[in-house]
Amino acid sequence: ALVTDDLEISINAGYTNAKLGETVPLFGAKGDRLSGVPKFSGSAAAQYRFPLTQSMGGWVRADVNYVGRYNSLVNTADPANRQAGKYALVGLRAGADAVDDNWSVQVFVNNLFNKIATTGTYNAVFGDYEYRNRRRE
Repeated sequence: ALVTDDLEISINAGYTNAKLGETVPLFGAKGDRLSGVPKFSGSAAAQYRFPLTQSMGGWVRADVNYVGRYNSLVNTADPANRQAGKYALVGLRAGADAVDDNWSVQVFVNNLFNKIATTGTYNAVFGDYEYRNRRRE
């Protein structure tokens, strides 16, 4: 939403109640939560624009993204089940651009606080794998 001509704020929240509609043998029982689907997720961002010169504008932006916890398997009693999610990542950006849109330059920091989180899992015959987000860059 454009709060002022120079300030834009966006907020997003998600709730997903994904469950099995019926029992599936060797997979899960009716009502079990689906694997890989967090119940809650969300994001927020704020961007502020300002003039640098008559022909150049600048901007700064901060954003945060949240992913709730979820299971790797529907059957949570299975010893191979792993939990993933339950993390928030923050990013910062700043830039300048020409008023006539002929050029722009920007710098950024992804994962500002260098949070390492499990973003997914894979259960295999020869062991489990965890997927993780990228470090600060």
